[in-house]
Amino acid sequence: MLTRNLFLFCLCVGTLSLSGCASITEEQLIADGATRLSGEQTRTHLAGKTERWPYYETYYSPDGEVEALWDKVKFRGTWEVSADGKVCLNGKKWNNVCYSYLDNHGSITRIEKGLSVGVKETVEGKRLAR
Repeated sequence: MLTRNLFLFCLCVGTLSLSGCASITEEQLIADGATRLSGEQTRTHLAGKTERWPYYETYYSPDGEVEALWDKVKFRGTWEVSADGKVCLNGKKWNNVCYSYLDNHGSITRIEKGLSVGVKETVEGKRLAR
């Protein structure tokens, strides 16, 4: 019984610690000096590049087409960037999925629904190989 309770306690503490790390808000980052990328800066950051995340990769073609590989399944659609830097994806698997980016003192951070989802690798060209 003690072992089970100790396990549950550690699980709860670990979960709270992880959720605390993942909940940095856009407002907090801006207050600390981060700046939102403009539409032009965002387009330059993504066009002709592949963004790599642990479980998926997304290629942003300069012509507005987007292709993603999520757990070995390919998705296609379009991407566009508004003047204020908001990126929106549309396609069969995406229906107006939007996010933006901040320059956090030299690190480009992706913002989804007002929260930082971190900094991931962005590479030149179409590299959907995983």
